Amino acid sequence: MCVYAAFLPLTELIVLFKDVCIDWAQAHSQAHRWREECTLLVEEMRCTVVTLMARADEWVERTKVGHEVSEDIACGICAFAH
Repeated sequence: MCVYAAFLPLTELIVLFKDVCIDWAQAHSQAHRWREECTLLVEEMRCTVVTLMARADEWVERTKVGHEVSEDIACGICAFAH
């Protein structure tokens, strides 16, 4: 289209320029949204790992029960934790 731009009347060149600017602005905005989405995704992944590690620690702590529960339940908790 650029090759033919030299042969277009000025009014059509202005319309073409505006269309190109609009397309560029939309692409730029979409690229910005994707960058933000990637940043958020990395943070969500980090939070997920932290949460799962905390849950694992909770279950390990539950294995340290005293004589409050029966031996069967204590074995089940230990098996689930590990």
